[in-house]
Amino acid sequence: MIRREKDLSNTVITADALHCQRETARDIVFRGGEFIIQAVDPTNLSFPHVETVIKVRRQSSKAKDPNSFETSYYISSVPAKTYTPKQWLALIRGHWGGIESRNYWRKDACLFEDKTRSRNPTIVATLAMLRNVALFFFNDQQVHSTLTGFVEAVAADSSKAYSMLKARS
Repeated sequence: MIRREKDLSNTVITADALHCQRETARDIVFRGGEFIIQAVDPTNLSFPHVETVIKVRRQSSKAKDPNSFETSYYISSVPAKTYTPKQWLALIRGHWGGIESRNYWRKDACLFEDKTRSRNPTIVATLAMLRNVALFFFNDQQVHSTLTGFVEAVAADSSKAYSMLKARS
């Protein structure tokens, strides 16, 4: 759940389908913001504050079938005529581009997320949480210029991890 005290005026929040929750949409609008959320079921008319449904059809670049297409739907509290189709697409691409470059790639290339072989959901979720914590603390520090260097330094001296946690409490 989003904390209600932060003002979101003049802010458009983008989110993937994981956050396609009625309470999330209500909180964003309650705090003055707008949302664009990937929708699992865009025909659900009971979703609060929806003004626009966006359909994005993209051609796949998969080697197996380069001519296949994928369709995604998004719901938004922003009225349809607020943006041109190119602007809507830029907002959506901006979200996914940020996810890919800031999070997914770093978690995979530097923290080996895709090499996790466990099928135990608790282990997978715990490792994902630890990777997110590592990214948070890396972004919060000024000493190490690379994520790999940061992880190696913390792994070599566990007191650094404790110091970072203690400083945040």
